[in-house]
Amino acid sequence: MKKTKFRMMAAFLSVCMLLTLLPVNSLAAQVPVTYTRVSNSVLPDDVVRENEDLSAPAQENLPADDEMVRAIVILEEASILDAGFSTTGLAQNQSAMAYKERLLKGQKALIRQAESAIGQKLDVKAQLTIGVNAFSVDILYGYVAQIEALPGVREVVLSEKYYPEETLEPETVTSGQMVGFYSVWADGYTGAGSIVAIVDTGIDRDHPSFSEDGFFYGLATSAAKQGKTVADYDLLTLEDVEAVLPQLHAYTLTEGACTAEHLYTNAKIPFGFNYLMETDAYGCDALSGDHGCHVAGIAAANTYVATEDQDGDVYYATQEQGVTGVAPNAQVLVMKVFSDGWGAYADDYMLAIEDAIMLGADSVNLSLGSASTGRTFDNTADMIKLLEKLMDSDTVMTNSGGNNGSWADNEVNGIGLNRTEDVRTNTGGSPGSYDEAFTVASVDNIALTGIVGNYNGHLAAITDTGSNYNVNLFQSLDVSEDGSGTEYPYVFLGNPETGQGIFGLAEDFEGLDLTGKIVMISRGNSSFFEKANLAVEHGAVATIIYNNVDGSINMALDGYLYTNPAVSMAKADSDAIFAASVQNEQTGLWEGTVVVSSKPQTVYGDTENYTMSSFSSWGCGDNLNLKPEITSPGGNIYSTLDGGSYGLNSGTSMSAPSAAGTAAVVAQYIKENHLAEKTGLSVRELAITLMMSTAAPITDRDTGLP
Repeated sequence: MKKTKFRMMAAFLSVCMLLTLLPVNSLAAQVPVTYTRVSNSVLPDDVVRENEDLSAPAQENLPADDEMVRAIVILEEASILDAGFSTTGLAQNQSAMAYKERLLKGQKALIRQAESAIGQKLDVKAQLTIGVNAFSVDILYGYVAQIEALPGVREVVLSEKYYPEETLEPETVTSGQMVGFYSVWADGYTGAGSIVAIVDTGIDRDHPSFSEDGFFYGLATSAAKQGKTVADYDLLTLEDVEAVLPQLHAYTLTEGACTAEHLYTNAKIPFGFNYLMETDAYGCDALSGDHGCHVAGIAAANTYVATEDQDGDVYYATQEQGVTGVAPNAQVLVMKVFSDGWGAYADDYMLAIEDAIMLGADSVNLSLGSASTGRTFDNTADMIKLLEKLMDSDTVMTNSGGNNGSWADNEVNGIGLNRTEDVRTNTGGSPGSYDEAFTVASVDNIALTGIVGNYNGHLAAITDTGSNYNVNLFQSLDVSEDGSGTEYPYVFLGNPETGQGIFGLAEDFEGLDLTGKIVMISRGNSSFFEKANLAVEHGAVATIIYNNVDGSINMALDGYLYTNPAVSMAKADSDAIFAASVQNEQTGLWEGTVVVSSKPQTVYGDTENYTMSSFSSWGCGDNLNLKPEITSPGGNIYSTLDGGSYGLNSGTSMSAPSAAGTAAVVAQYIKENHLAEKTGLSVRELAITLMMSTAAPITDRDTGLP
């Protein structure tokens, strides 16, 4: 291996910033910050909804005997991996597949015994063989002990339910600079020949950033840099899917109704299946979902999209805002396990993981989590067992770290976490909390892509949550025909320098006429919706609520009575806008003009100092190991969305696929340079070790401490 190649890869890998103990950032807000429990998220919010003690020790709240539960019956006979088989080329390993059939027959025999023991037919949901030899059933809890007592049963555990990690609404476009893969792309390492599996809510299969033509155009460009052709890359083809199909759950769950042609979209998305059991209707394609589409784009959106010129000729160019996945030339397996209103049990997504392994996935991304803080070990032994076995495989599984913030910050803000009975300070949920999970925290992007306003010469982007509340988006203020922008007067409520009158209380609005203006109000002392309601009632066309501390706002608008745009802005931007404003001698307020454009733009912040995302979970687990293992960009990420569109989201849901894409690129490097053979280590072990050992600690910009 050439030294220059190694240095280049080391520079690339230094991207994945190792999460270390960070000093507590004071959130000294003027009022206590409350938190809302949403999925595996605890989100800062000025609206009081629910306070939950995240530190309470695990309770043995056993179901009633007549309560229906999802139970995983784990058998004594060794799983495929326990029996010594490798995940590499698993579907083509005849001995391994013969052993799989033996396990399935044993499971069916035990299912018949269980049915005889309890006197009724079992509702079998999944049969697992790779990481754990088990089957899952929906059953009355009162029957669990009878099944566990059967010969050949090691144990019966209850399957926990999981949900997609909440996205925080505020940009793959600039995170490349942070992660360091621009130079790697230039040398042809783009994830070509690698496969990324996205276990999530699905994908927009017609999205321009996942087109087959765009994929092949990028692949050819990358190949030329390495002196190769597209044919030199080992791509998963329709014929490959067809060959392995009988070994896939996508086939057995549908009793063969799903053919390879059903599952195959194109060369970019060679496989997609809906594993969502709650609907009792499996799908031969992975129906779309914004969350999964955004996640997939971060990991592997194409570099090039088709563009039509004035003459109708089609050519390929980079997406207008630069959206490109970390591994743009990797193929994507789409495993849908979530949908609106439905969560996924552990056995649901384990079906998807087993299929991903059978299809040869290099990395599998899980942007999901439990509804409470997780432990290093719990009764979901099946998942822990699988993670342990994957240590010796070629498949890297990335897990989102959780959006519950840090233990210390939560303690400062009155959440009341563990004090005496529990040593845990990790606020993330399972499966990311498990000891063997490769869990990813979030760092804020150095740039923000979105709807940008020019405020007296200062460019600033906003975070818009209007789409969640049937409120007009900020871009609707631009009524120009070409999106060039529309000018409005803006005004700061009160004086940010003195803090007087800035919080949007009723008395702060007395005597003010804000007709036709955009009013800027500080966070604090009242709820977001109360500030916005008062602004509109005094004539404002829109409300911008700026943060009073560093970091992003997850702005809830429950209780907002109007459709006028109500958005949030970072403190650094509001400070700069105020500095560029002038004081009105009559009103005493600081004001100026802003041109709002409906065309997305990118605004850069501090490109030298990275900031950990305030929402990102971290801490010590109950075994005192530090979680998560690594950090990647997850705050303010601009990526693909349903309907062929693009938009911003934040969360460890966004940082995990960044790491999954990184793992795919590293896997390409490892395989092309035969490092596994040279070192005797698995691709997974090499990839994770390289990523973590070359990571750069993030330091606090105020203290300089890691």
